[in-house]
Amino acid sequence: QSKCSDPNYTDRLSEGKKKILEVVADIANVERSFGLDTSVEEYQNEFKFGLIEVVYEWAKGEEFLKIIELTDVLEGIFYLKLSLAYHNIHCRCDCQVYPAS
Repeated sequence: QSKCSDPNYTDRLSEGKKKILEVVADIANVERSFGLDTSVEEYQNEFKFGLIEVVYEWAKGEEFLKIIELTDVLEGIFYLKLSLAYHNIHCRCDCQVYPAS
C-alpha cells in the first residue's frame, strides 16, 4: 500500500525489509546481466512497505481489531491485501516442484 502512515519499524522488521531489498537488487542485477534495461533503484522503489507492521502482526496471529488500529488504511483494503497475501503464500506452499527432464 503506497498511501498509508509510516509503520513502526522494529529491528526485526527493518532487517526483513533490508533483506527483501537485497534480494530485489540481486534479481535486478541478474536481469541486467541478461541484457534487460533494469534499474536497481527503480525496481526497489516498486516495493511498498507501508503495511509491513500490520502484516507482521497478522502473521503472528494478532486480533484483527488490534491490527487495524496500527494503520490508517481502510479495513476493506487492508482485508483485501491480507487475503491476497494469504492466497499467494498458500499457492506457493501447495505447488509441487518437478525435476527438470
